[in-house]
Amino acid sequence: MTYFSPILVRLGRGTRLGKRGFRTYSLLARHQFLGAYRAFSQRSNAYVRVILAVLAIYLGYALALGGWRFGQIVFYIVNIARPTELVNEYLFAAALSLFGLRFLFGKTPRFRATPYLHLPISRSRLVRYFQASSLVSLHNIYPLLFVLPFWFNEVRRANPTANGTSFWLIGIVLLLATSTWLNSWLRSLLSYRARTFALIIVAAWGAVLADQVAGTYIINRLSTATFDGLLSGSPVPLLILFAICSATAYLSGRRLRLTLRDFSNPQGARRRVYKDISLLQDLGPVGQLIILEMKLIWRNRRPRHNLLLSTVFSTVYVVALLLTPDVGDSVLVQSIVGLFASGGFALNYGQLMFAWESTFFDGLMSRDIAMQTMVRAKFVLLQLSCVVFFFLSLPIFMIIKPELVPLHIGFAIYNAGVTCLLIMVLAVLNKRRIELWRSGSFFNYEGFSFLHWLWIFPISAPPLAVIMMLPRVQVHAAVLVSLIGLLGLLMTPVFVAILSERLLKRRYVMLSGFRIQ
Repeated sequence: MTYFSPILVRLGRGTRLGKRGFRTYSLLARHQFLGAYRAFSQRSNAYVRVILAVLAIYLGYALALGGWRFGQIVFYIVNIARPTELVNEYLFAAALSLFGLRFLFGKTPRFRATPYLHLPISRSRLVRYFQASSLVSLHNIYPLLFVLPFWFNEVRRANPTANGTSFWLIGIVLLLATSTWLNSWLRSLLSYRARTFALIIVAAWGAVLADQVAGTYIINRLSTATFDGLLSGSPVPLLILFAICSATAYLSGRRLRLTLRDFSNPQGARRRVYKDISLLQDLGPVGQLIILEMKLIWRNRRPRHNLLLSTVFSTVYVVALLLTPDVGDSVLVQSIVGLFASGGFALNYGQLMFAWESTFFDGLMSRDIAMQTMVRAKFVLLQLSCVVFFFLSLPIFMIIKPELVPLHIGFAIYNAGVTCLLIMVLAVLNKRRIELWRSGSFFNYEGFSFLHWLWIFPISAPPLAVIMMLPRVQVHAAVLVSLIGLLGLLMTPVFVAILSERLLKRRYVMLSGFRIQ
C-alpha cells in the first residue's frame, strides 16, 4: 500500500480540487498498471510466468497467422473462394461462443473499483473509467489479433470500398464492446437479481436451441445480413449495433454504480433452513454437520451461486452437449457429460469444502468434533449430491439420448465413489481463505489455485480410458465405470480414515492460511 500511496494521494487531491477528469483517469490507469506489474513480478514461481508468457505469445501469433492465411486455409479445406462471406455468416455464432468463455473466466469491474471507494472520487467517474478499462482484456485482444490480419488481407482486398471495409471493422469493435458490457451487466444481475438472470439465461438458451433444432439458423442469417450490409456501405446495421452497444453500456454502468454503492454494506441473508430434517437428524453428528453446511450454502451468496452453477452445468450444459451432432461417437463429450450430469455439485463446490468454513474454521477446530466425523459428513454430502443431480438430469438423457442412460448410471456411481474422493483430497490440500460476504460474483475464483484446474485430468482419466477401449459397446463401458465407482464406495471408510489423518496433520497449516486476509 505504501508503494502506491503517492498516487492515491494525488488521485484524491486531483478530484478534490476539481481538476479535469482526464488527469484522474490517467492516474487511475497508472495505478492499475503498477498494481498489475507488481502482482506479476512478485509471483513466487518464475517458471510459471515464463511458461504463461510463452503460451500467450504463441496463441497470439497463431491467431494472427490464422487470420492472415484464413483465405488459403478455407480454400484448401472446404474449397470456398470467398472467405469473407463465410466469416460474415458465423460472426454472431462465434461471438456467442466467445461470450460463454468471457462469462466463465472474465471478471466484473466491481472488484477493481472497490479499492478506490474511500477516495473523494465520484462514483460516476469511477464507473466511466472502469467501464472503459474493462474493454482492454484478453477476451477482446485475442479476437482482434485474428480479425485485424483477416480484415487487412481479405476484407480490404475483396471489398475496395472505403466506407464498407471501415464499417465492417467498426462493427466488429462494437460487437466486442457489447459482449464486454453485457457480461458485466449479467454478472451483476446474477449477484443481486438472480431470478431475473435465470429467466434471461433460460430464454436465451431456449431460443438458441430452438433455432438449431428447427434448422432455421436465424443467428447465422442475422449475422450475414448485418455484416454484408456493412460491407455494402449501408449505415443502418452500424447504427443498430451502436444502439445495442450503447444500451448495454448504460445497463452495465447503472448496475455497476448500484453495486458500488451497496458493496460496503453487506446484508445478512434472511433465508432459513428447517432444523427438523429427520433423515439428517438420524445421522447424529454427521447429520448436524450436513445441516450446518446446507445453511452455509443457502445463506451466503457465493456458495448459493455455486449451487446454481452446478445445476446449470448438470442440465443446460448437458442439454447443449447432447444436442450436438454425433455426440454418441465422441468419447470426450461422453466423459464430460457423464461427469457433470451427476457430479456437477461435487466438482464445483467440493474443491473448496473446507475453505468455505475459513472464516470460522478456528472455532470449528476448537469444538469436540472428531476429524473422521467432519470428513465423513462432507463425504456424505457430496455423495448425496451425486444422487440428487443424477435424478435431476436423468429425464434429459431419457428424452434426448436414451442410449446413454446406462453410461449416465455408471458415471453416477463413479462420481459417488471416485470423484468425491479425489475432490476431498483437493479440499484437504487447500489453504486459501474465502470471504463469503464479499463473494457476490457467480464466477469468483477466490480460493482457487492452479492445481484446481489441473485436477480434472486425474478425475476424468479412468472413465475416459474405459470408454476409449470400448467405444462401440456402451453398456460394457458403463458396467466397467460402475465397477470402478463401486470399488471406491466400498473403500470409502478407508479413505475417510486416511483423509482424517491427513487433515489432522495439516490443520495448523490450513488455519494459518485461512487467517490471512
